[in-house]
Amino acid sequence: MWHEIPHSAGFGTIWFVSNAQTRLTLEPHGSSRNTLGLVRIALVAVAFASSGTSVALAQTVTVPMIVEGNAPIIEVQVRNGEHVRTARFLIDTGGGAVQIGSKLMADLSAVPSGPGSNEGGDRIVPLQGLAFNVDGFGLDLKGVNVIGLPDSVRTMARNATEGTLSASVLRKYRVVFDYPGHTFTITAAGGKPRGEKIPTTIATVSGYPRIEATIGGKRYGFLLDTGASFSMLSRTVLEEWSAQNPLWPIAIGAAGFANMVGNDADKGPMLRISKVKIGSFSLADVAMVSRAPGVYETVMSEMMSAPIAGAIAGNVLRDFRVEIDYRNEATYFERKLHATDEDLVSVGLILGLANNGDPVVTALCSTAGEDVKHGVQLRDRPVAVDGKIVNGEPLAVIARLLSGTAGTSRRLTLRRAGLQLDVDVRTKKLL
Repeated sequence: MWHEIPHSAGFGTIWFVSNAQTRLTLEPHGSSRNTLGLVRIALVAVAFASSGTSVALAQTVTVPMIVEGNAPIIEVQVRNGEHVRTARFLIDTGGGAVQIGSKLMADLSAVPSGPGSNEGGDRIVPLQGLAFNVDGFGLDLKGVNVIGLPDSVRTMARNATEGTLSASVLRKYRVVFDYPGHTFTITAAGGKPRGEKIPTTIATVSGYPRIEATIGGKRYGFLLDTGASFSMLSRTVLEEWSAQNPLWPIAIGAAGFANMVGNDADKGPMLRISKVKIGSFSLADVAMVSRAPGVYETVMSEMMSAPIAGAIAGNVLRDFRVEIDYRNEATYFERKLHATDEDLVSVGLILGLANNGDPVVTALCSTAGEDVKHGVQLRDRPVAVDGKIVNGEPLAVIARLLSGTAGTSRRLTLRRAGLQLDVDVRTKKLL
């Protein structure tokens, strides 16, 4: 999710990716790279122009919504002149620019509309002239930046998505994420909302929605982030809460659906918070994964209507029908489920993805079983889980394969130092 922010150090425009899908890298003049763990800030002296405007063909549509690793995904039709294709898009309230991957670009014959950038090996290019619609609902792209990722088929490691619809376009509508019902609604019309009203402020520039939650009797601001599969928290705050509440479970290493990024950001601690209150909803045992100090309280807070400590994301939202009325700055929550973190009853591998699509073990969760710690080594490359080939699969799919009822046996086929071996391990509750 690329975002645009002003920068006064002579770079013109800064584009950065949020939602914990890659690293935060700050590279001012003459400095070395400092990895902060949530987002990569690309110092790009170019402002990508709007991709144009499409006309809404319908006032309201409701479409099927896939929930993959707690992330909402829908089908979107993209047109470039005579070239038309439908692709899976992540719907991301915490993202900036609309994105499409390399294969979708190629199939649409979409070519860059101006100079791009190369930051840390990831190329981004500006695109114009594309039209997007959701089941006949044409999206208004006036003032919305569209970028292409010419070296990446997917827009992230976690999900099998070729595009992302972000806050810059969502903010023009009223949207409904019905996670339990597996539907997504977008409307340009009015209508009577459903659920409990949660006051929500929308950032003027970014369009990011901010809600508040009460934890330990104190109110904190959070980004309402549908693009993240797991709720996130500043590491500074997480460690403070953990010290104050030693009975709250903690684990080092983001396993399960918290394994969103596939790099060092996923090696930090996860904490299970005994109670989080949003409006009148009292949510028990909410798990959050840490992000580097400064990511939320400084970088992201500057793009919000007020400071935040983290993000409320998919592992909370999955129980709700969530209706965001951007124009009237309100979100409506209607609870339908009381799900548990089945993904955190797992083998406990933390994975990255190699350039060829191979998953690579980058860490082991501190609470993984002894059989896992003895049988799996760093840099092992999982080939299959119980015979299911995992090369090329996104992290959310692999996380599901590695999970199961506590004590479930999983056969991991691993490639190590040129050899292939099978290791039998068992799942356990990690947090």
